[in-house]
Amino acid sequence: MEFVNESTLRRIQKLLAIANDARGDANECAAAAEMANKLMRKYNIDHADLLTAKIKNQEQAFKVLLKPIDPKKPTSKTPSWAGFLGFRIAKLFDCEVRFERSKSMGECMAFFGTDEDTQVCGWMFDYIINQLRIGMLRYQNCGISRTRGQTDSYRVAFVMGVCDNLKALQDERHKAEAAPEGKQVYALVVAKADAIKQAFGEFKYGEGKQINWKDVSAASQGYAAGQKVNVNSRGLPGDKSESAAQLN
Repeated sequence: MEFVNESTLRRIQKLLAIANDARGDANECAAAAEMANKLMRKYNIDHADLLTAKIKNQEQAFKVLLKPIDPKKPTSKTPSWAGFLGFRIAKLFDCEVRFERSKSMGECMAFFGTDEDTQVCGWMFDYIINQLRIGMLRYQNCGISRTRGQTDSYRVAFVMGVCDNLKALQDERHKAEAAPEGKQVYALVVAKADAIKQAFGEFKYGEGKQINWKDVSAASQGYAAGQKVNVNSRGLPGDKSESAAQLN
């Protein structure tokens, strides 16, 4: 059993680039996306024992990955909906998350974990942010004038719809870990959590606040659109053929 290496990570990145090419053949894009998905899943399962041993022997490094909402437009404060999204992604891929400030990128989502796990978090975060941009563009440019309250409600509800899908994936994983054949993966999850705590300290998360929707109809549409985002692809990119709408 061989530990995942840089060449494997580069292969995943190349496959994701092919899958994300809006000019490419649809069948080739789908095949590349599926292959990248299989490689990431194989890492999570096949390397569990070896990675657990490396973590316990302190041979596995942990890092921080900063992800801005929009690299071209630094923000002084990350919107709360991005925090919801970052939390769900981090928990699905054995990472922790908090807000961190960068001089060049402003306030960002910061994912804490192994190099491979934070990379997957970054891929998934970028993918969902792009899907949100596309969804907002479609909602705002449908020939109907939208108020600020409507666009805000649609945006937040879209993210909530995606987060519920991510939570469902996490629940499925917990069930698999509870089975006898899932003991290796469960041990790895625990080892990662302990190592992250030792490296970066305690992570505390507040309880989600009740959302008072400014526009219930817009929220309903946003949630339905967010539920349609395919998070089973585990960070696979979406269609970037449409220009991005402003998120903030």
